[in-house]
Amino acid sequence: MIGDAGVLHRQLIAIVAAFVLAIAGCTPGDQEDLTPFERPEPLFLVRSADTVRLFKEISGTVQGYGFTVTRNSSKEGVIEAFRRTQNEYDKIIIWMERDFSEPTKYVKVYFSFGRFFGLHRIKIDSAEEGKHVGMLKNSLRALSNLG
Repeated sequence: MIGDAGVLHRQLIAIVAAFVLAIAGCTPGDQEDLTPFERPEPLFLVRSADTVRLFKEISGTVQGYGFTVTRNSSKEGVIEAFRRTQNEYDKIIIWMERDFSEPTKYVKVYFSFGRFFGLHRIKIDSAEEGKHVGMLKNSLRALSNLG
């Protein structure tokens, strides 16, 4: 009976050790980003009353860059999408807001990006972000001419 307890104790230690090692580091060299994943400044401002057309163009552009749309709410003006890489994935959130001072003329488009490993957001600098979504952001900015 004491031998069984020793085996269970060693198994429990092995399980706990594996768990700690799994969550301790994302991948070698990656740092978990603990800063809030929050609202940025607008990516661009567009003079347009046709938000439905703009929303469709944004959604198509996102998909054209290999992202899978997971949320597409034209009523709320929100698109969420992800793109998987080898061991990580990229997530974007794009949303539109009417300009409060001139709501019939302007729409602000916001863009937020995160790179994730498992459940952890990885800290990256702006140059690294540019490698992953720089061309997408430029293509989205080009939509400011739709108005």
